[in-house]
Amino acid sequence: MKCPKCRLEQPDGNTECPRCGIVFEKYLARQETLSERPAAVNDPERPVATGNDTGNITAFLKELLFSVDPEANIFYVLGRAIAFLFIVVWGLKFMCAPMAGGYAGRSFMHLVNLPFHEAGHVLFRPFGQFMMMAGGSLMQVLAPFICLLAFLLKTRDTFAASMALWWMGESLIDLRLISMMPGN
Repeated sequence: MKCPKCRLEQPDGNTECPRCGIVFEKYLARQETLSERPAAVNDPERPVATGNDTGNITAFLKELLFSVDPEANIFYVLGRAIAFLFIVVWGLKFMCAPMAGGYAGRSFMHLVNLPFHEAGHVLFRPFGQFMMMAGGSLMQVLAPFICLLAFLLKTRDTFAASMALWWMGESLIDLRLISMMPGN
């Protein structure tokens, strides 16, 4: 028997591929489901739109950004709604707080952003003085942006992507506060 994903030759009794970790039963069930229904927009096996085919691109973006799992548990949805409400309220507090008051610098999120900021200075040091100085701010914004892309494109989790987008906005507010500090 060959693994359908990595093509590793293995005994017939295996339930999981030792190389790539695919569970054969889940894979076969997924293949049966895909063959029974028409091709949906968010299928990973579906080719991506190319050229000037704006209808397919629009449908792809709509499915990517606004997809809803119809089998989601109600408690799961309620938990996400509460978390979303929390970040909206907290985000408003960040936006409405005066910059001179330094609310962003005293928040928990400043401590989350700080390691990324300082690592950016070290990471960009080989590229010269200017990039070393800018690297802190760049990395502080790149970290949540990379998370946003990973959640949106890899796992198709729009809620987690929205949290990463919120983190990126908060990080920009934190950067504004850092630029106002004496000596910067």
